[in-house]
Amino acid sequence: MSFIARLYQRLSEPDPRPLLIEYGLDGCEPIQWSGNRLLHEIQGAVQLFRRLGIGPSERVGLVLLNQKEFFVSLFALRLLRAVVVPINCQMLPQDIGYVIQDAGLKHVVVCSPLLEKMPMLKNHPNLNCIITGAVDEVEAEAAFAPDQTPMPDFTPTTLQGDTDELAFLVYTSGTSGHPKVVMLSEGKLLANIDGFVQVVDFGPDDRMVLALPLFHVYGLILGLAGLLAGAQITLIPNFSPKTIVEAMAAQQVTILPLVPTLFGTLLKLVTRQTPPTRFGQLRFCVSGGASLPEALLAQIESVLSTTVIEGYGLTETSPVIAVNCPLHGSIPGCVGKPLPNVLVQITNDSGQPLPPNTEGEVWAKGGNVMLGYYNLPEATADTLTKDGWLKTGDLGHLDEAGHLFITGRKKDLIIKAGENISPRPIEEALHQHPAVAEAAAVGLPDDRLGERIAVFVSLTETAQTGPDAPDTKALLQHCRDMLNPTYLPDELVILDELPKNPAGKILKKLLRQQHATKAGRA
Repeated sequence: MSFIARLYQRLSEPDPRPLLIEYGLDGCEPIQWSGNRLLHEIQGAVQLFRRLGIGPSERVGLVLLNQKEFFVSLFALRLLRAVVVPINCQMLPQDIGYVIQDAGLKHVVVCSPLLEKMPMLKNHPNLNCIITGAVDEVEAEAAFAPDQTPMPDFTPTTLQGDTDELAFLVYTSGTSGHPKVVMLSEGKLLANIDGFVQVVDFGPDDRMVLALPLFHVYGLILGLAGLLAGAQITLIPNFSPKTIVEAMAAQQVTILPLVPTLFGTLLKLVTRQTPPTRFGQLRFCVSGGASLPEALLAQIESVLSTTVIEGYGLTETSPVIAVNCPLHGSIPGCVGKPLPNVLVQITNDSGQPLPPNTEGEVWAKGGNVMLGYYNLPEATADTLTKDGWLKTGDLGHLDEAGHLFITGRKKDLIIKAGENISPRPIEEALHQHPAVAEAAAVGLPDDRLGERIAVFVSLTETAQTGPDAPDTKALLQHCRDMLNPTYLPDELVILDELPKNPAGKILKKLLRQQHATKAGRA
């Protein structure tokens, strides 16, 4: 059965429980949505989209917060076999304008609070804005209320479709220039969801709070997996630690997915509470989007009294490749074993497989691997081999039992005096200092060494305001105590905050550009 057929079947089941719970922007009472109530809205959206002439292969943008209209629009568009284009609502107006032009959008679904901040959408000469209500507009009429127009006959038979046809255009987070656009099908997402749910015990008794943005494939896949599994999803429209804590307590949340930087922010709030909030129902947390420092992992497990599942993947793999699942035994520093339907191999620069415990580039293969990059045939050919392997650009190794360890990005590798140096051990050492919140090691151009090791750190809130904040000298001494001489930083810079993309990843390329420019080496 196809992805959309399974979702349609799930929503059609006579289950009065709320599948979605929406929290608003301004602290209004959360709104509950059963599967049948969502299906009613989806039917209205289908009717509206058909009146607008939206049909197979039409690309439609979603400029929405974490709200039920995101799922309603997505399901309705896929029922009509249109292509869904989630748009990062945190982008600058000119960048959103680029996406509209690049994807050839004639229609976007946008919520009213975002439209107020983006008048260029309404004023765009060739764009139709389908405006939905704000999350907080409890009394407003449903944007997609069904009318008297006959509905298409959606049955499991008519919903089968082509699971390999283009269904989603997902824009990756670029640090400069324009992002690549990943083409995904329903079959790609479904393969990833099935593999993930097979490894992680995830079902109708679970309640998940989702503050990760749905425009990002990490948040999207968890939301869709939850709905397919019959779990209850609580949507948080923006990252508010206070709202997340309130929702976790009120909804007795069992699963909390975030990225490492957001876990750090959330823990600051929880540890300041008197008395601290207890989350007795929390079964596990899920961390992805960036590597999870071991010190932060230990803090999450201690403060929240739970285990952490760390996932590894990328947009091009829909997104999960491997999962380190403590429910089945885990290894510190390991991202786990590949999903059951995913193959992983480690290769050298010539593309030849390497033996266990030998570092090389991580390649992945499976039903979750992208169709390719949109309008970028050369980039697609550089990334996908003829026999279906995807070159991740990550460095790592497999042990004899097939556990995967990620050691860094191939492009982030520092080559100092001919020595290949991974940033990961340097960053892990600094994360063990109690005053360090974030750390990033990069290579900067050097006339003598080729590259020198530069480290950028931000301090915890306590360290920033306290009398004993460490200076660069103290942090460099900490590195000398923790690292062998090859990995010692040549310079260390303390910043108020490290630059990050909307997914919470530190922008190392931007750090290199900014500080190479300061040194006159741009």
